Amino acid sequence: MTKTKPSKESSPVAKQPAKQKTNKPTAAKKPTIRRKKIIAAPTAVSDAVKKSTPNQTDESWLLVKPQPSQHNYWNWLLVFSIGALGLLLLSTAAVVLISPLANRQPITNNLNPTPTPVLKQNLTALAPLTGLPCETSVVSRRPWAVVVENFPTVRPQSGLSFADLIIETPTEGGITRFLAFFQSELPTSLLGPIRSARSYFNDWARAWSPLFSHSGGSTKALQQLAKGYGAIQDVNEFSNGPAYQRDERADPPHNLFTTATRFFSYVQQKGWPSQLEVPPLTFTPITAAGALASSITVPYQPEDYSARFDYLPNQKVYQRYTNDEKQIDLSTGQPIQVTNFIVLVTTITPLPNDELKRTEIKTLGSGTALLFTQGQEFIGQWHKDKLDNPLTFTDADGHPLPLQPGKTWISVIDSSLQKSLTVNSPTKTGLNVQ
Repeated sequence: MTKTKPSKESSPVAKQPAKQKTNKPTAAKKPTIRRKKIIAAPTAVSDAVKKSTPNQTDESWLLVKPQPSQHNYWNWLLVFSIGALGLLLLSTAAVVLISPLANRQPITNNLNPTPTPVLKQNLTALAPLTGLPCETSVVSRRPWAVVVENFPTVRPQSGLSFADLIIETPTEGGITRFLAFFQSELPTSLLGPIRSARSYFNDWARAWSPLFSHSGGSTKALQQLAKGYGAIQDVNEFSNGPAYQRDERADPPHNLFTTATRFFSYVQQKGWPSQLEVPPLTFTPITAAGALASSITVPYQPEDYSARFDYLPNQKVYQRYTNDEKQIDLSTGQPIQVTNFIVLVTTITPLPNDELKRTEIKTLGSGTALLFTQGQEFIGQWHKDKLDNPLTFTDADGHPLPLQPGKTWISVIDSSLQKSLTVNSPTKTGLNVQ
């Protein structure tokens, strides 16, 4: 490497100027002259020093010894005595002040380092849709059901990680859509994109009497809601525009969003009830081990909608993938993870002569249900005997399947797709569930 010689401006030590060749050479300036100018600079500090010293530039006064005198002797003796007495008093005061502190605990021991212990003391109830501890005021919070789009171009969606329960189902042409229920917690920012309602969404939502967010819907779904469908509070964007907002960066209908603050401010203005009794999901302990299930693939068609749930043992949750890509919540940047994953097997029938290839889905009655939780699989049945009854899940003996406290995701499939459902375990892979 070639070293570059520093210039006079950049060199920390400037070179002495070269002597000119003249008949009478000029002597170099003494550095003391420059030091004198710096010392004499008119600053507040130097002015203060001038007042306390005889001469700022003449230091000879420091070498002058004071002449001894009798008065100086007694003055020094008095000063020494006062100083000694002062030290004695200060020592005594220090002992008095420090002694009580010797056995005293640090003040930080008397404070809560974080608000967590206080928060836990308030979590005296259980959230109805997660079974997790919550504040008593949360138990009766009216659920908020929202239809969320799953078109590939809108992924990742915003706000899904805050949902207690999500039901995923094909709508038309195999395209899936989500019905997300928010109860124990609400999205902290944008939620969406929000799309149109379907009659089967109405059926699943009815039991929880939710505030229902959607933008339009199928003819049957809109007719049900217009007449009043149970205690669902219809908040259709078409007639409740101020509850929502459009993102102009995207094209409609893929750009409808809202926030919890905006939505519930609108609900309050309308005077709609925001508190009611919420039917809970049933959470029970695992009493008998199920088959190991570390990864489950739901082969929705088209493949852009295929879903996979991989078990994370350290966190005891299933992490969702869509078309082999980790699905995240755009609002948080965090992956979508749930404690319980359920495959609900039913009958999905295409509507005859429907250009949009919409479907009808059996929502009442019973059918096969596969529960995956804690890395295990439990086979049972789903039940919904009446529209006003929530979904329930039982084993072959009629006992509740062991849902564990936490968030739940339900993927609805047609019975013809059950044979293609793939369950992998640490010891076996590619197991088709019959």
